[in-house]
Amino acid sequence: MAENPKAVSPLSSSSMTTTEEKLQALVAPADDGSSGANSPKSSKGKKKAAVAPTFDDVLYGQECPCTRREFREYLTTQRADEMIDFFETVETYTKSYAELSRRKGRKEKKAETSSQIDVEAQDQASGVFESARSFSGNDSVSGVCKIERDMDVYDYATVIVNQFVVAGSPQEINISYTLRDKFLTHFKTYDHINRPPIDLFEELQAEMRSMLRGAFPRFLQYVSTQNISEAHVFHRAMYGCIYFVVMVGILCAMVFTGIHPLWRLTIVTFWQGPIIMWLSAYLRLCDGLSRVGVRMTKDEWDVFFTIFRKREAPENKLTNEWARQQLMKRSTKLEIFSATLGVCIGIATLFIPPGVQSL
Repeated sequence: MAENPKAVSPLSSSSMTTTEEKLQALVAPADDGSSGANSPKSSKGKKKAAVAPTFDDVLYGQECPCTRREFREYLTTQRADEMIDFFETVETYTKSYAELSRRKGRKEKKAETSSQIDVEAQDQASGVFESARSFSGNDSVSGVCKIERDMDVYDYATVIVNQFVVAGSPQEINISYTLRDKFLTHFKTYDHINRPPIDLFEELQAEMRSMLRGAFPRFLQYVSTQNISEAHVFHRAMYGCIYFVVMVGILCAMVFTGIHPLWRLTIVTFWQGPIIMWLSAYLRLCDGLSRVGVRMTKDEWDVFFTIFRKREAPENKLTNEWARQQLMKRSTKLEIFSATLGVCIGIATLFIPPGVQSL
């Protein structure tokens, strides 16, 4: 089974004939800017249409803000990022299967000992399989398990099971007890000699794909209505409060110094400032970033002075035309509403009588 792996993953293509082509069809291009044959947007020189991205566009496409990276960020806000992490880790397992299969040697000497471990009898937080190698589970943005130098197929499969499948694992995926028990029982039949097949996680991967598809409509709503990070919301609200205090201070100075109310016309339009800041924080939407075609998605954007510097980063450019238009429409409404309300407040301040009458 291990020598001639069959590509039966739900991500594989039926048109592939050779083993090498099947292995390539099982994996999707990474979010590093590289192109792939499976990407719906891979053709060059094609004008981008203003249409909503599909589920496959998000998982395999390269356009911001509708890539897998943004999908993971959305799932993180919903405390459900283990689904996309498991999905990507299994892709890594499939992609690296041929190389891991060639790693033998001392692994086979430990096979008899490793295969005797009882899955259900272990309840330690570090995992249930003694042959699992250490890994950096949360060192990267995606949290995908790492492949170490001395791992073979069984070792890496064990690490994945420890991290995602076993009940009580660090990133336990939400699957039924029946499916979990069935998988773990089946996994116990493998060791370093009888290596797990390439489609070991096929059933679980299909379940994760179904769950991700269920969350996809809410993700589209998210990327077409918000363009600032959750952590930056506090800064927006804080800047709005500071702006409002400054405006009230200027108004009080004009009132109590007794100058003519018409002088307050000079600051009428400035009342829009605190309003648009507060609305921006409430709606998670920045009108300025929408107009320059940028989406704030990284943690370093949470500091105000880095906003302008990060606008030039390619990974933050908003290139999906549909999402850009949706954000622009929402930003335009935000600007009109805040400007109207700000002017109304400014005009209302004209009717406040001076506190000190001029001599």
